[in-house]
Amino acid sequence: MTASVSAPIGCPMNYDPKYMVEVCLKHPLWSTAEESVGLEIISLLSQLDLWCYKELTLQPNGKISDGKASQSFQNQSLILLDQLRKSDEILRHRKGVDLLSYLKQTGLDELYPRASICCATEDISMELQITEMDEYFGEMSSVHQMVTLAQQINSDVSLSSHKYLAHQLAVLYQLLATDGDVFTSTRKEIQTRFQRIKEHLQTASILEASDAQWLLQMTTSLVSQALSIDDHLHDVVQPVLECVGNL
Repeated sequence: MTASVSAPIGCPMNYDPKYMVEVCLKHPLWSTAEESVGLEIISLLSQLDLWCYKELTLQPNGKISDGKASQSFQNQSLILLDQLRKSDEILRHRKGVDLLSYLKQTGLDELYPRASICCATEDISMELQITEMDEYFGEMSSVHQMVTLAQQINSDVSLSSHKYLAHQLAVLYQLLATDGDVFTSTRKEIQTRFQRIKEHLQTASILEASDAQWLLQMTTSLVSQALSIDDHLHDVVQPVLECVGNL
C-alpha cells in the first residue's frame, strides 16, 4: 500500500503564548475585591459549613476527630480554606484584623461554628449538632413549601376541575402542623371544612361556591401571614445582614 502524497489540508501554526487561556477549575475567575471581602467570607463560610454538615452525617458516629475525614471532604475544604486565607490577607491589609478576629467581631463564628473550627485548626474535631443556620434554612424551606402550595391552591380554584383540591388541602394542613402555634386558627378552619369538601368532590368536580370563596380568602391570607413570620428569622442571620450592610 502506498502512502498518500496529496497536500495536507492545513498546516498547524507555531504556538503563541499570548493566546494562552488560564483555566480555573478550583478557584473563581475573578479575584476577591477588597470592598467585597465581607461578602466573599460569608459565601465561603456557608459553603464550608455545609460541607462539614454533610461529612458529619456520613460519619458512623456523627463525629470528626483529629482531622480524620473523607478524602473528598479534605479536598474540598482545602480549596475553600485556601480562598479564606486570601480573604484573611485582605482583612489584615484593609482592616488590620485577622480572619478569626473578624469572625468573632461580626458574630459569624457563632453563625457558622463548624466552618470557624476549620479556620482555627487543621486537626479539626467536631460533632453533629444542629446550628441556628440549620434551623433557619429548615424553617425557610417550610415557609417556602407552604407559600408555594397555598398559591397553587388559590390558582387551582379557578380551574374547571377541583378533583385534587382535597388532597392539596390535606398536604397544606400537614405543612401548617410543623410550624407550631403560628397557624392554629387556619388549621382549625381546614379541620372544620375538610371532610365536607372531600366528600363533596367524590361525587362532584366543582367546589361549592362558599367553599371556593373560603379557599381563595384563606390561601391569600395564609401567604401574607407566612411571609410576615420571617421577622424573627432575620434575628438569626443578623450578623450576615450587618456584614452585607457594611460592605
